[in-house]
Amino acid sequence: MEVPTYIALIGLKMPYGDHVNAYFNSLPDTFKLSEDFTHFYRLKPKKRVATKDNLEPCYGLHYLVFSDYLNRYWYGFISEHTNMNKLLRYFNDRNLYIFKNREEFDQKEKAIDDECLII
Repeated sequence: MEVPTYIALIGLKMPYGDHVNAYFNSLPDTFKLSEDFTHFYRLKPKKRVATKDNLEPCYGLHYLVFSDYLNRYWYGFISEHTNMNKLLRYFNDRNLYIFKNREEFDQKEKAIDDECLII
């Protein structure tokens, strides 16, 4: 998955030339602390009720994880390889950040966002 232009333009550092080990030195204005872990899930196709069996990770959703040790915000996005239990631990430690404003998404990202449970 390619890093969206609007994320790269706000100071994302990519030492290896792609999204691997990409980080911010400070929290960008376009991100906020995640207050609800359901933002990282969406309903499966043809499902109407949000139960454990009817939810799937919100693939393609971009997030930041704060590292107390390095004092950096690490960039990531949800894929089929994402460890959701690990993300839940970051959420419980209050170190998980998501986008503030829906208008920050370009058209491709907006389509993904509309399927997510973000209010």
